[in-house]
Parts: sequence; C-alpha cells; structure tokens
Amino acid sequence: MIRIGDFSKLSRVTVKTLRYYDEMGLLRPVEVDHFTGYRYYEYNQLPRLHRILALRDLGFHLEEIARFLDEGLTPQQIHGMLLLRQAEIRQNVRDEEERLQRVASLLHQIDLEDNMSEYAVVMKAVEPIRIASVRGVVRLPSEQGSMWEELGATLGRNHVKPVGPCFSLYHDKETKEFDWDIEVAEPISAELTEAGNVKVTQ
Repeated sequence: MIRIGDFSKLSRVTVKTLRYYDEMGLLRPVEVDHFTGYRYYEYNQLPRLHRILALRDLGFHLEEIARFLDEGLTPQQIHGMLLLRQAEIRQNVRDEEERLQRVASLLHQIDLEDNMSEYAVVMKAVEPIRIASVRGVVRLPSEQGSMWEELGATLGRNHVKPVGPCFSLYHDKETKEFDWDIEVAEPISAELTEAGNVKVTQ
C-alpha cells in the first residue's frame, strides 16, 4: 500500500482531487488509518483512476462516471451515453461558432464606426410567428419605408389587422455599410393571399 501523497505523485492527480473522489465514492482508499486519518491506495487502483480521468476529459459529470464504473452498464447503454455526449459536444461547438460570429460582427461594426453602438444584440428563442412580410435590399436600414408602405397597403386592402408588434428581420450575417437585406413583417392570424412582394410565412 502507498500513502495518498505518493499515490498523488504517481498518478499526477492532486491530493485534494483524490479526497474528493473518495467523498463521491468514485475511488475509495483501500485503508484509512484511524489514528492519523492517512488514506492508503494500491497500484492496481490506477486503471480505475485513469478511466475516471478519461471520462472527465470527455466532459462527463462525476455522477455519470459513477454509473459507468459501478452499475454494470451494457455495451449498448455505454454506446448510447457516448452518442448523447457526442451530440452535446457538437451543439456546444455550434453555439461557440455562433458566438464567435457575433464577436466578429461587433468588431467589424466598431471598425466601421470607430465606436461601440449604444444598442446591444441579445439572442432569444421565440415561438413561431405567422407573418406577412416584404423582403428587399435597401441602401441603408433607414430607407425601408417603401416596403412598409407596400405591406400596409396590402393588409389594408384585405382587411387584415396585425395581431402583434411589427418588426424587421435583418438577413445579412454581418454588419454592412450599404445594401442591407431586410424583411419587414407584421404578425397576422387571418388568411391572406400573397400578392406582389408580400409573402406569408412562419
């Protein structure tokens, strides 16, 4: 048997972490001295510790690792857990890539204006909305008035009233100086026949 300090040096795992794994029931010492409180381990515990470290590196929580080690999971169950973790990692990568794009967009905006905008972009999830809309390319966002006029005229002719606040959708993936791809939209619930540049979609 070897003391926890020596086991720590051998495994390259801190004493604090070993104690925590003991408290969590993941890696118990083979013996604890009742007088000194020293924990003692054996060399044959290293493979279990290495497996814990490998699973931690994959992003599994300690509770999940305990299931891996102690519940006698079938290969099919382990395969399923790994597939789920793979999907979670891929989603995290997509989220970080989108965050990276937003950072790049903000940097581009600062480069163009030599200043940080007073407006902040916040990502939110919303329920699907049925809209009537007109989409077009305008030189500047302030020049989208003609699209609103066309949309409003079509709704008026068909006696369709908006059921919520109007809004604009900006389809460009980054801030632009000119030629903005913008869609002006009104939420609707009534039936509306598409006409001209007016489209109905979710």
